[in-house]
Amino acid sequence: MTTEPVASPPAPMTLLAVDRRLAQWLGRREFAQALAWLDTVGAAHAQPALPLELRRVRVALAGRLVEPAAAAARRALAAGAGEALHHLALALLARREQRWDDALAALAQGLQQPGTHPDLYLEQGELLLQRGRHAAAAQALEAALNLLPDSLRAASGLASAVAALGDGARAALIVQQMVARAPATADAQFALGNALRGLQQLPLALSAFERASTHDPARPGPWVNRGALLRRLGRSEEALQAYAQAIALDPASAIAYANRANLLRAMERLEEAVQDYDRALAIAPQDAQVHWNKATTLLAAGHLAEGFAEYEWRWQWSGFPTRRPGFAQPAWQGEPIPGKTLLVHTEQGAGEVIQFLRFVPALAASLQGQGVRLLLQVPAPLQALVAAQAWPGLAAVLGADAPLPPFDRHVAIGSLPLRLGITTLEMLPAQPSLRTATPQQPGDGRLRVGLAWDSGTARDPVHGLRWDQVQPLLDLPGIAWFSLQPPGHGAPPGMPPIEPAGSGFTDWNAVAQAMAGLDLVVTACSATAHLAGALGKPVWVLLAHEARWHWVAHQREGNPWYPSARLFRQERAGEWGDAVARLCEALARQAGQAPA
Repeated sequence: MTTEPVASPPAPMTLLAVDRRLAQWLGRREFAQALAWLDTVGAAHAQPALPLELRRVRVALAGRLVEPAAAAARRALAAGAGEALHHLALALLARREQRWDDALAALAQGLQQPGTHPDLYLEQGELLLQRGRHAAAAQALEAALNLLPDSLRAASGLASAVAALGDGARAALIVQQMVARAPATADAQFALGNALRGLQQLPLALSAFERASTHDPARPGPWVNRGALLRRLGRSEEALQAYAQAIALDPASAIAYANRANLLRAMERLEEAVQDYDRALAIAPQDAQVHWNKATTLLAAGHLAEGFAEYEWRWQWSGFPTRRPGFAQPAWQGEPIPGKTLLVHTEQGAGEVIQFLRFVPALAASLQGQGVRLLLQVPAPLQALVAAQAWPGLAAVLGADAPLPPFDRHVAIGSLPLRLGITTLEMLPAQPSLRTATPQQPGDGRLRVGLAWDSGTARDPVHGLRWDQVQPLLDLPGIAWFSLQPPGHGAPPGMPPIEPAGSGFTDWNAVAQAMAGLDLVVTACSATAHLAGALGKPVWVLLAHEARWHWVAHQREGNPWYPSARLFRQERAGEWGDAVARLCEALARQAGQAPA
């Protein structure tokens, strides 16, 4: 009588053996596969759960798989195990989700665990630096650098922190030490270049990327980064050559095509830029930022049909300033909705909303006869101005901070051109799109000019001007100047006075009323420019060399969105002198023709 052999159970796998096998997975950078293998180990060999959870966290963090790392960390913490690495995983997830306080709290808990924790100090320092807490950031990053003396991340972060604290000499010393200590390898010089770029040490960063290319001529990454730095240094033709070399080394490099497209757009070679965006999207079709850049390039070229179709990708780009609303109701796609309530919701800033408001009356007209109740949501400072328009078919104007009444469908205001079939510049609704009842005030024979010289936000220095850059305008005779700056943003102390146009603006309705008493508005690219144009007020706009898409690149001085606008563009990026001088000449002629 014979019997079938019985399969032996798998031999128990020690944690040392697990670690050896994991090292093989990690050496091949197969992080997801390593996590799956750990699951089989736990099921087949009945390993203790907590040691495996710790290894799951380590593997997931090595592969930047933040969600699996956080999930394993939560299981371990719930079971009473609290190692520093578990808290780091939770901090990384919180940071990705922009829960800054939760991230800092998790790091603080991790740093309370026994041992030295350079990774936690590094993460804490970078997060504090990002949040503008420079003194605390410097302390954490110095601790990280003491534990990791060769860490370029720790060194560059510390240099940024101490520079922000006003210690430029120490920041320069840290930079010198970084350059001196970096090994002469392609990887080290590439990392050094990235660190120096973050410190705005552009010539030093460019040299590091050049050394990286010398050590590894077939590596495309340094060429891509060289292109980006050369562009920032104003060396556009050399940047194009760097991107071409990167593409020759790696024809499947979506980032090289996308970066070259961005440069071509800045050089106002818009059609070539669109071609490169298409090449990037052929490689990475779901890259929402490339779709966004392509959209704004098409719109800057006046191609509204294709541009507004691509513009819908804005909600999927993480850098878009407005979060996609999580409404339970379906989005309106332009279909008939008889008897329903449609909410047009706000997005982006006041300038963009003002630009798109012109489509609301057209929307109401298109829905006429369907019994649709139309609601319009706008930023709260715009509510009074928009409500005063009394557009037919509009049931209510709501502030963005007000509770929403019941509605059946919703559409973003920036999606109205696509929904209404606006495909060419010639189809834009006639101007002006906004009105104010304030009458023109009698003057003293001088030209009454309102001035807004910054872009409305300190985070946008490219499109705004400093006070000293617009001072030549105030020396012109025959002009009465009035400030259209918001309260607290007037001329610096000790500078020649400029009379406020109002007694302290509380909302955009007050700004519109002040504009009604002026002959002309002179402004940087800002919501003030959009408002003046929407009111039909003569407005002269000082534009950066790489102007926003609203101003349409091929229209050098005029603008189809705002026929009352006259544009004064920079000839070279960052240099306002020529544009201000041309505006001065035109304004002197205008003032000389002012009625007595």
